[in-house]
Amino acid sequence: MIFRGYRIVYLVQGKEVMVLRVVHGARDLLALIKREPWTIGE
Repeated sequence: MIFRGYRIVYLVQGKEVMVLRVVHGARDLLALIKREPWTIGE
């Protein structure tokens, strides 16, 4: 989701929405993902 120049990365699980990351739109999201692997559900 894009909101005012920010990318909001989220995960929907049933009735819950988990915000994983809020990143400024100028940042390279793919490079950020490779640099900082995310763990979900731990």
